[in-house]
Amino acid sequence: AFDFGEGEEVMNELLDLYKEYKAKNAAKDEFLIAASKIEGIYVPSLYDVEYNDDNTVKRIIPKSGAPEKIRKRVVSNFDKCYYPDKFIVPSINEQCRALCETSGYDEISLCSLSSSDYTQLPELLSKLLDWTIPNNINIALPSLRADNFPDELVKKLNEVRRSSLTFAAEAGTQRLRDVINKNVTEEEILTTSAKAFAGGWTAVKLYFMLGLPTETLEDVEGIAKLAQTVVDEFYKNPDKPKGKGVNVSVSASSFVPKPFTPFQWEPQDTQEMLAEKQEHLKNSITSKKIKASSHYIPVSFMEAVLARGDRRLCDVIETAWRSGCKFDSWDDYFDYDKWMDAFKKCGIDPHFYANRKREYDEVFPWEHMDVGVRKEFLIEENKRAHAGLTTPNCREKCAGCGAAKLNGGKCDAMHKSVV
Repeated sequence: AFDFGEGEEVMNELLDLYKEYKAKNAAKDEFLIAASKIEGIYVPSLYDVEYNDDNTVKRIIPKSGAPEKIRKRVVSNFDKCYYPDKFIVPSINEQCRALCETSGYDEISLCSLSSSDYTQLPELLSKLLDWTIPNNINIALPSLRADNFPDELVKKLNEVRRSSLTFAAEAGTQRLRDVINKNVTEEEILTTSAKAFAGGWTAVKLYFMLGLPTETLEDVEGIAKLAQTVVDEFYKNPDKPKGKGVNVSVSASSFVPKPFTPFQWEPQDTQEMLAEKQEHLKNSITSKKIKASSHYIPVSFMEAVLARGDRRLCDVIETAWRSGCKFDSWDDYFDYDKWMDAFKKCGIDPHFYANRKREYDEVFPWEHMDVGVRKEFLIEENKRAHAGLTTPNCREKCAGCGAAKLNGGKCDAMHKSVV
């Protein structure tokens, strides 16, 4: 059984059910059928899958009373949830002080897809700084939006032990940033960099992706050009730290299409295409102030296979494990050849999952999962991406994705179709 969504409430319900069925010595299958009735619990064995002749999914059939759609579980009020505060390795930020005291760690990382989107971040930093500074504990913000770096945040971060700032630019040209709906302009990136330099920073990390849909080699060159522009911004800034140089780190990961996103229909670039783009990026950088790093392409390929795979990959995973594959996220353990051999033994082509474009009417292996976002909305967003049209974020305007309904809200607005 899998917990599909936020687990703070559903795990207690599942454990209570388990204790009840264990007390009456119920069979495992009986417990799983009962568990499938809990919103947010997915029991794969209660679904049969039929396939078309071309190996795509024909239909997913629930059995034993399992729901047709497993609805993502959401928590309406996190203030009412229980938070443990004794971890060997800290993994949450709500009880930072207790975690530092019980673990001995000297850094707190406020992890998020975009830390600066949290509207109470300056206030949170103020509370944390009251005890982190006297105790020499660093606060790291690993991901910041280049279009949301207010002066108040700069002021607060100036009180923290100095480290590099990380911004997710995602793409090197405005055209491609529009395609992926990254509503950030080059001007905003440079303005944010200037603020950072004026605030005393001399190192900036920029995150990008290679292999995004519609990407060209000109877009790849744009990454190097943007990084160089950030370097130039440092040297023309009158408020930059005196007597110091600048270091701009460029991290270019390989794009992996994911389920429940507008790009779930898109193919991943082939490994040859990604290798060409990595080399082109390397050759486009001319300054020693810029250092570029890229992800190991075979690992990104495997991520793409597993991200959009179906239950037929279970045999592949077990076969790879039996051949010695383990700790695959560590470079010195990952064995690409063993994985490819496992696919061959199981008669499965990994490129079917990674490098194939899907049609809009294809039934996905996750078709019976309901994350709240409508498939029709994702199709529309995919079309807008190829047309280079952006969509405002939820705080600016509702686009009618459907997610608000998960929490009892309304989601009636729809942006204009580009069909």
